[in-house]
Amino acid sequence: YGKSDAFTKISVELSKQGNLKEAKEIAKNMKYDYDEAKILKEISVELSKKQGKIALAINIAENISHDKYKYNAFADISVELLKQGKTDESLKIVEKIDKKTFKSIALLKMAVEYSKQDKLEESDILINELIKLTENVDVGLDISELLIELSRELSLNGRLEKAELMIKKVIKLVAKFKNDYSKVNTLKGIAVE
Repeated sequence: YGKSDAFTKISVELSKQGNLKEAKEIAKNMKYDYDEAKILKEISVELSKKQGKIALAINIAENISHDKYKYNAFADISVELLKQGKTDESLKIVEKIDKKTFKSIALLKMAVEYSKQDKLEESDILINELIKLTENVDVGLDISELLIELSRELSLNGRLEKAELMIKKVIKLVAKFKNDYSKVNTLKGIAVE
C-alpha cells in the first residue's frame, strides 16, 4: 500500500498543477488494476473541486475499471457538487450508480453533507430513500461507518430520533458481518459516538 499511496499523492498533486496527462500516465503504469483505479478515482474527485472541470472528472470516473473506485468517485463527485450548491447535477451523478450498495454509499455521503449544511429536510429525504434501498441489501463495513458518521451529524443537529434510527441500522448490519474484527471495530465506533 505504501508505494500505491505515494503514487496516488503524486498523481493528485500533478492533476492539481494541471499536469493531467502525467497524472494519468502514472496511474496507467501501476502494476495492479485496482491501484490504477484508486489513482483515477482520486484524480477525478480532485478535478471535481475545480470550476469547469466536472465533465472531465465524470469522464475519468466513468472509465475506472473497478466498480468500488468508480462508484466511490461518483459519490465523492456528487458531494463536491453539493458543496458547490449544484444539487441537480449532484443527483444526476448518483443516478449513474446502478448497484444498490454503492448507491447507498453515495446517498449516505450526500445525507452527511446535507446535515453539515444544516439542510435537514434534504437530509431526511435521502435518509428515507437510503433506508428503503438498504432494507434487503447485504451491505458492509463502508456503509456501517458512514451510518455512524451520519448518526453523529444528526445528533449534533439535535435530531436524536433519526440518529438513534441510524445506530439501530448499524447494529442490525453488524450482526450480518462474518468477520469478528469488523464487528468489534464497528461497535467500537458506535460506543465512541
